[in-house]
Amino acid sequence: MTIRPIILELWSLAKPMLAIVGLFMVVRLLFLRQPLREGWTLAGAMVLTVLGLYLFLAGISGSLIPLTEQTGRDLASVRYKIPVVIFACTVGYLATLLEPGLRALALQVEELSVGAIRKPAIIHASAIGFSLGTGLGVVRIISPFSMKTAVLIGLSILLLLVLIAPSHIVGIAFDSASATTGPVNIPILLGIAIGLSQSVSGADPIRHGFGLIALTAFCTTAAVLVMGTAGERL
Repeated sequence: MTIRPIILELWSLAKPMLAIVGLFMVVRLLFLRQPLREGWTLAGAMVLTVLGLYLFLAGISGSLIPLTEQTGRDLASVRYKIPVVIFACTVGYLATLLEPGLRALALQVEELSVGAIRKPAIIHASAIGFSLGTGLGVVRIISPFSMKTAVLIGLSILLLLVLIAPSHIVGIAFDSASATTGPVNIPILLGIAIGLSQSVSGADPIRHGFGLIALTAFCTTAAVLVMGTAGERL
């Protein structure tokens, strides 16, 4: 293995990082007239970020993606499908607990609400919703149903919940759904969905292997809206 591909990959990650930091520096120095503090700390953090991203992506491509796709293909041979759906729901729940974006969002919500909306409540409500969406996506692969119908029903339910829920929880709910679709959940769920749809008779990897993330987003948003509404009523 040569070192050149590694250097090229590191550079491809470093370029957007340098552009982002450079943009912030220009705004601070030229427009805000604010000095840049702790420059060496910032530089060190940038190096760690690029290295961390590289190691994470290398680990994902070498472990999680092959593992989840192979597991998805093997799950198609299971005689009873209910355990397959339960397995998918469990994986969705546990993977969501690891999502760094969701944890950051939940921490900010707890701080800004002065503890009124607790971090664990956001994380676990999102994980429950994501878990249900994962199970629904697997059901769609095993027993295909129309994605258009699912989207219309999901939007109708969300509209009803948005009208009922407290106004301050609506934005949090939609942002929570976005935060769950991060670097942990995406490769795991897409790997399972694509592997399963490749092996299930009558399933099409293009038609049924994708769309699972959209279903999890609907369910996650709904779960946080229900959590916020129930908390307001108590």
